[in-house]
Amino acid sequence: MQIETTALTVLAWLKSSRPDLFLHSTQSAIKWIGQQRGGYGGFGATQSTILALKAIIAYAKANKRTAEEGDLILYVHDREVARKHFAAGAQEAILLDLSDAEKLLKPGGNPLRAEITDKNVLPYTASWSYRTRLPASAAGCPVDLQTTLDRAKADEGQTVRLTAHVANKSDKRQGMAVAIIGLPGGLALPEDLKQLKEAARLRTNGAEPGVISAFEIRGRELVLYWRGLAPQQYIEVNLDLICRLPGDYRGPASRAYLYYNADQKCWIKPLDMQITSSR
Repeated sequence: MQIETTALTVLAWLKSSRPDLFLHSTQSAIKWIGQQRGGYGGFGATQSTILALKAIIAYAKANKRTAEEGDLILYVHDREVARKHFAAGAQEAILLDLSDAEKLLKPGGNPLRAEITDKNVLPYTASWSYRTRLPASAAGCPVDLQTTLDRAKADEGQTVRLTAHVANKSDKRQGMAVAIIGLPGGLALPEDLKQLKEAARLRTNGAEPGVISAFEIRGRELVLYWRGLAPQQYIEVNLDLICRLPGDYRGPASRAYLYYNADQKCWIKPLDMQITSSR
């Protein structure tokens, strides 16, 4: 709500008859909006992301100017770590890549500063990415997820049982929820998807929901959806997986969250599976 309100205010300032009167406030608001971007690129819920992008685009258009020739410089701990020269009138984004980032960035705070030479004033953003087997869970996530396989070792062609537990930990009803379950590479869902279709089937002539509301498969991830979660609701989903290929496998980390609050996720460790050859 804070992101949406700030974005709407920026749009109002830019559309006013005297936008120069609100220049300082607009710049501060745009800086704050930029700091709310999550690691996946969004600004919280779908609505707040749309309004944030509208405000950023409107601000960029209102302050568009032709760049003079100059340099873009990046500092970490007051040490110059990257520099790029650009020509006058540059229209495309000027990108600086931080090489050897693991040597320059240390645990804890890392002061980072970007400077641009001459009289250039350009909007900017900094982004970073990393890989981890288990991202940190958000403390305020109301959705809990647990996944287990009935055994950690099986023969090629055998079936193992996957059990997923999804729970609303809060005492109030929650909106649309999602659970994304990472499947080890050697395991596969049956081609007919019979169990998933049965779990999504409406009960009592359509009057009652199924165990899940919908599902989809994205590579090695099974995505389960619920239109809503009742207070303290506990859901169990059981699925059979087929051991397709021999080998030792680890799936992607699984997670659950509210669809319109993707910033707060519950992450759990990946599933492991050892499949032995039947030959």
